Amino acid sequence: RYPLDEELAFCPGGLSAGLEESAALAGVVEPFASAADLLARLLWTGVKLSHNRVREATENMGQALAQTEDEWVQRAFDSDESGLPEAPEQGPTRLYISVDGTDVRCKATDEEEVEEGQNYVWHEAKVAALYETEEVTTSRKPGETEIKAKDIEYYADMADAQHFARLVWLKAYERGGSHAAEVILLGDGAAWIWLRLGLLFPQAIEILDWQHAEDYVIQVAQAVFGPETQAGTVWLKQEIDLLWNGQVQPVIHDLETLQSAQPQIEAIQKAITYYTNNQHRMNYPAYRQRGLQIGSGTIESACKRVVKARLDQSGMTWTVEGARAVLKARAAYLSGQWDDFWQSQTFRPRGYRRASVQPTRLAA
Repeated sequence: RYPLDEELAFCPGGLSAGLEESAALAGVVEPFASAADLLARLLWTGVKLSHNRVREATENMGQALAQTEDEWVQRAFDSDESGLPEAPEQGPTRLYISVDGTDVRCKATDEEEVEEGQNYVWHEAKVAALYETEEVTTSRKPGETEIKAKDIEYYADMADAQHFARLVWLKAYERGGSHAAEVILLGDGAAWIWLRLGLLFPQAIEILDWQHAEDYVIQVAQAVFGPETQAGTVWLKQEIDLLWNGQVQPVIHDLETLQSAQPQIEAIQKAITYYTNNQHRMNYPAYRQRGLQIGSGTIESACKRVVKARLDQSGMTWTVEGARAVLKARAAYLSGQWDDFWQSQTFRPRGYRRASVQPTRLAA
């Protein structure tokens, strides 16, 4: 018998609240195998956990977060109950909402078609960053300033676009988005971003990320003129200057001129479509004059920090449910919400159960 285990209600393999949190933290930061090794080396108790036990602790946290968020969305949008969170009386002056997606390699189910010899498919992880900005002096150019993100919160999910957009809206509401003087939606040209979030934030200022806008004419210049040619360099500078000054229609006209001479180049049509669909989000001079951020560096960084750095390491293949759980826990950790979660949890250790020992007769 183990009287202390019985008194503390621990079963074999059960963890204390502190060890459960430590295991989850290790699994959020490191792959499960190396996280287990890290725990064994750092904990003065000498406790050794299997990588599966670290995975379980990490996924349990993520699943708890996901369940809370799912219930939150359901109450707010699909129920007669009042499901809106508490919101501050005064919102921020400017609340930025930037959204993007990045792929995670997941195990293929029986229903999913895969190429011969392949047992995985790519699923999109959607990531959102909610933040405010401040003007700071840049160290690269003394005397000049730049707009930097601050107070960043990350959210991630493997859900469909509508569910994710609703979650982002609730998180923005909780942060005072309904009372913000300005809400800025910043992203690339993915249709789901503007369709779903534009519907939920009808008064928001929509800005197409400058780097994505610039990249389309770069691709055209390389396809038409060849990489690093003088003619391509001259043409590209002219088009980028036009875009920078908000003159999108002249750029579209120049692209159509190129297309009439070289209709076989797909990059031209892609650029024409991209600028035509997003030109009302490309008034860059007006955005700069108002001191608005026009680059999506914050959300690009979020995709790398929340998703790629943990879920896209060599040899990793996830279940969709496992990837979702780790994303939830990692986003909470990187958003500074780790302590809030664990302090809100009521620890319930596994109940102590031990099979009764049957008397046996030893062979002579």
